[in-house]
Amino acid sequence: MKSPLSAGAGALVMVVALFLAGRSESEPTKAVTPPGRIAIVNLEYVIKNYDKAMTLDAEIQEDIAQHQREDSEMRSRIREIVDAIQDPRTPAETKAKYEKYLRRPGVEDGGPGADFKRALAKKTEERMVAVYSDVRRAAQRYAAAHGIELVLCYNDPAGKGAWIEYDLAATEPLKVKTNTCTPLYVAPGIDISPEIVAILNDNDANHTK
Repeated sequence: MKSPLSAGAGALVMVVALFLAGRSESEPTKAVTPPGRIAIVNLEYVIKNYDKAMTLDAEIQEDIAQHQREDSEMRSRIREIVDAIQDPRTPAETKAKYEKYLRRPGVEDGGPGADFKRALAKKTEERMVAVYSDVRRAAQRYAAAHGIELVLCYNDPAGKGAWIEYDLAATEPLKVKTNTCTPLYVAPGIDISPEIVAILNDNDANHTK
């Protein structure tokens, strides 16, 4: 003879089984949508290897070097003029001409440094916008061609074109900037930085033909 406890347990199992069976018939299981494909791009690697970005950087560096040369020449000229004014042998007419030169706009305030800084800041910002727009379009083009639904970026100055596994416990600080997406693990083939560089440089090469 079964004990009341055994009989009660058997009845409970039967009720639960019937409930689940009824639920499965009335509420079919929803299909699980498979996750979309994701890729990442090392922005610093791409920009450092993008021919157009390197050309723009070289132009900016040349502008800076040219300004430094002109500024050095002007300061040298001002020192010569000040020395001449202080020299008692300099004629009064020449001193007056020199003093008038020193009061000219751009000389009195130490040269056209402020104007140059504004122009440099504007050119640098335009360069950043142009390069980022190119990288974004290249990422969109690659993603569309390879069925990728999401492309994230990160910045790794030491990147070699593919994600490097970092030892978080190492004495060297983690150099990946955390103001962008920072992957903790990346499977082979997820980092498409070299492919983006190839698209960018190929586009530039085709445009120059």
